[in-house]
Amino acid sequence: MMKTMMKAFLLSLLAFVAVAEDININWIVRDDYDPISASVGDNIIFTWPFTAHNVWLHPSGSCDTTGASELAGTSGSPYTYTVKDEDAGKTLTFACEIQIQTGNGHCQNGQIFNATITAVTPAPSMSPLAAGETRAPVAAPSTSPTASPVDDPTSHGRPSARHSTIVGMCIVLLSSTLAVLQHY
Repeated sequence: MMKTMMKAFLLSLLAFVAVAEDININWIVRDDYDPISASVGDNIIFTWPFTAHNVWLHPSGSCDTTGASELAGTSGSPYTYTVKDEDAGKTLTFACEIQIQTGNGHCQNGQIFNATITAVTPAPSMSPLAAGETRAPVAAPSTSPTASPVDDPTSHGRPSARHSTIVGMCIVLLSSTLAVLQHY
C-alpha cells in the first residue's frame, strides 16, 4: 500500500515538474523583439499598460494582414495565448494592428514577433523490470554557474538556463527514484 502511494506521489510530482511555461511579453511599440521558442501547452502572456494595443495572429509572417485574425482587442490586457497542438512545428507571428496618424501602425513600427512552436516531449516512461533486472543510475545534467538570471531583460520572460537545468535535474531525480521503487 505504501509503495503504491509513493509511486503515485512521485508520478504526480513528475507531472507537476513538466508543466507548461508562462512566457511574458511586455507588449509595447519597439523594434527589438527577439523571436521566441514555445512548446505546446505554454502560455504566451501579452501585457500592455493602456488600451492602445491589441494582439493579432498574422499567418503572413509580416505586417501583411491577409488572413490575420484578432486574438485580443484594446481592452484585452493581459491576454494569454495558450499554444495548441495544431501549432506544433509552425512559426506563429503576433502583431499589434493599431494604426497611427502617419499611416503606419504599431506593427510597421516594430510591434511584431515570431514564436517557433515545438511539440511537447513526453516524460520517459518507466517500464516494469523483469525479475533480477536492474537499471543503471542516470547522471544528473551539469549546471553552469554563469547561467543567465531570471530577470534578464532580453529573456522576454523566458525561464533562465539555470531554471531549465533545475527542472531537468528534478525529472532525472524523480525518474531514478521511480526506478529504485520498482525493486521494492
